[in-house]
Amino acid sequence: AALPAPALPALDAPYNVLLTGIGGTGVVTVGAILAMAAHLEGRGASELDVTGLAQKNGAVASHVRIARSPEAIHATRIGVGGADLAIGCDLVVATSFENLPKLSSRTTAVVNSHVQPTSEFATNANLDLSADKMLGAVRAACGEANVHVVGANEFALALLGDAIATNMLLLGVAWQRGKLPVSLAALDRAMVLNGRGLDLNRRAFAWGRLLAHDPAYAAKAKKISALTRDISEVIAAELDRLKPLLASTKAEAPTSKLALQLPCSLQHGQKITGVVENILIAAGFVLTPVADSHLCCGSAGTYSILQPELSAKLKANKLAALHAGSPQTIVTANVGCQSHLQSGTALPMEHWIVALERRLAS
Repeated sequence: AALPAPALPALDAPYNVLLTGIGGTGVVTVGAILAMAAHLEGRGASELDVTGLAQKNGAVASHVRIARSPEAIHATRIGVGGADLAIGCDLVVATSFENLPKLSSRTTAVVNSHVQPTSEFATNANLDLSADKMLGAVRAACGEANVHVVGANEFALALLGDAIATNMLLLGVAWQRGKLPVSLAALDRAMVLNGRGLDLNRRAFAWGRLLAHDPAYAAKAKKISALTRDISEVIAAELDRLKPLLASTKAEAPTSKLALQLPCSLQHGQKITGVVENILIAAGFVLTPVADSHLCCGSAGTYSILQPELSAKLKANKLAALHAGSPQTIVTANVGCQSHLQSGTALPMEHWIVALERRLAS
């Protein structure tokens, strides 16, 4: 059945939305979609992106202001205590020195309970990353009744298979709670115009609405989360049974040197490392060393479009590291990374499961 539509906020004064999160995860994209939705309805809208490092593990904040007309917006930055809605895609960034003062008793906060260290952790080993302390700071600023905590990373992985859907899921929660002054139709049209990840964005937004409407779904989603696994985890669980087949394959198939590109979504989002490597080695592939394998390839959603020079440099660095061991093929676990990197190399590039399937079929 269709979910009931909430009453949306009136625009008697400009409505201020503060989005905070980690660079490269789509915070700026969500802000752009929200501002575009307001524009499509003939509203005034401004978006100010405070990007900082604007890359993996860098703090990002997007100030979105929506009003009845453009003339009603006199500044793009949200001032102290001025946020009507705060969507905390990352707790560390939401409670930073720059962003926490923008919250007040007028603010409704929809925050992700997941904690991911920002780049500051690299220079401050004593950085306090206690979720309880940070949530306490948000509750003290907004009031207990105005804070809605969502295990958005967990739900995004369980329900959609990718933590990149976290931010759009939180946007769905905020809309269903009646805290966004734009219509559902306008938001959907803005997602279409965004042109990237339309199906994932729509589904993430819909799941966010459902979780806000029926909290009981949170328990159901946790059950799904416990059952949901990446394809590498499924194969790894059966690896002992597959070893006889893999052993015969190794004896018959020619040696093939692969360079493995580990996408950020796999190693940082899903926290899966070493699993794909073990499977490929068991299948007889030789994996060449790849320096700085933890670093981003420069794809990172819209980052390659918004920051083309830095993205191109990251791509060049990643390809240099992948080429260093003279592999015959480059394999990855993310088709976005594959498309991004393939444009810069003459080597064949494919998903690692395709290489494994071909080896087993031979």
